[in-house]
Amino acid sequence: MEPRDTINDNKSTTTLSPGKIDVYHIFLASPGDVDAEREHVRRFFERYNKLTAQLWKVRFEVVDWENYSTSGVGRPQELITQQTLTKYQGSLALVIGIMAQRFGSPTGEADSGTEEEFNWAMESNQDTGFPEVKWFFRKVDSLVIPPDPTAAASALEQWTKVLAFRKRMQDLNNPVFYAEYPSVEGFRDVIDRDLERWLVSPKCSSRPTTSACDSSFPPSIWQILCLPTPTTQVAWLSAMYSLPRMFARTRHQSKSPRI
Repeated sequence: MEPRDTINDNKSTTTLSPGKIDVYHIFLASPGDVDAEREHVRRFFERYNKLTAQLWKVRFEVVDWENYSTSGVGRPQELITQQTLTKYQGSLALVIGIMAQRFGSPTGEADSGTEEEFNWAMESNQDTGFPEVKWFFRKVDSLVIPPDPTAAASALEQWTKVLAFRKRMQDLNNPVFYAEYPSVEGFRDVIDRDLERWLVSPKCSSRPTTSACDSSFPPSIWQILCLPTPTTQVAWLSAMYSLPRMFARTRHQSKSPRI
């Protein structure tokens, strides 16, 4: 009988090969009175990553100022933008904006940090085609007005700015189609339905085919995650490796990339 160490020496060695995960980012833009809605967006993508995105070896990370920005020298909102939007611009698939009754505080460049983030997202979308921008407004049937006269005047001013911002979104050359939700509780149904459709639906009217992976137009999110029919499943899986290069090529072709 051969010694045990001889038997072990004759065995082949297996090397582990970790799987590659492509990470795309979602930015949350909002004033400070929609914390519950922001938390639900985080939970939505946590659930989506576990149940669906992992099948395609991708993951969505929600980026926000609370968890991704740090203090430093400079204009506060500029620091936040540099540490979130600009830092992850190359993988930023979507900006989600949420507003209720507050608009926010002036930043020196805009009437609020949320507005400055919106401006950045729209400029990037115009230059490169990314990120997609979605905006959600809580339906306000009656304003919550504090009893203090100064605070009451401030609340009215905030609401006036929200209404003006909504109008501005529609007056843009490339207007933003926003959605309303009835309440904090009703936000879940509205945002879930919208994101689920966005994650599986093409921007064009026809269902994608394998040839779409080789086309030169900017890829929309359905090219990354859309679950294929059985007849195209193998082809889509083999084509997935090209998606990061498609993003890189699209941004390289943009006329005026933001730095």
